[in-house]
Amino acid sequence: FVPNGSFPQGDPNPIKRKITSFDEDYLIMFDGDGDRMDVISKDLKQIPPSAIFTLILPYISKKKGTVCLDPKASPLIIKYLNSNGYKTLTVPNGHSQIKRIMNDDKSIIAAVEESGHYYININYNDNIYATENIAIVLLALLKALENDSEKLSFLISLTNSYFREREWTYSFEDNEVRKAKLREITEIFLSLVYC
Repeated sequence: FVPNGSFPQGDPNPIKRKITSFDEDYLIMFDGDGDRMDVISKDLKQIPPSAIFTLILPYISKKKGTVCLDPKASPLIIKYLNSNGYKTLTVPNGHSQIKRIMNDDKSIIAAVEESGHYYININYNDNIYATENIAIVLLALLKALENDSEKLSFLISLTNSYFREREWTYSFEDNEVRKAKLREITEIFLSLVYC
């Protein structure tokens, strides 16, 4: 009954499961508590969550506004989102931090971590709540795959043109230094031109 953070049953990250083949176009995997979703392509490569996020945004919200991505998101995805009318905000990793940022800024539509966690601001009784609702994300993905498979191919090629490692972390001892570095990183990303 006591959670064990050392994961004695093995790494809960679904992407680390050994898959050798599957018959469908995509394989969608979830972790044990259902708050993480990974999408695998036919060539057995993970599609970066920021690419999936970009694909499903029009199905999550009809309006364009601010979206949050973690520092590991491809700068090419960030540039693409900005060029398509979204304002992007680089946010630190962590469920509680992202939800706090989303609750503080009601203009934020949604957020994604490259770990496969997706967040949506939901309006309920005229109040906005930051939530991790993987069911909404999955339904949006299925609809997007039905309607926009060419767009997904483009997003995959865009992200494949940029080298990326899935998991890495860095901690700043001072929050002001972290904020300054995140601003600096965001400016660098925004200055890049995608192909």
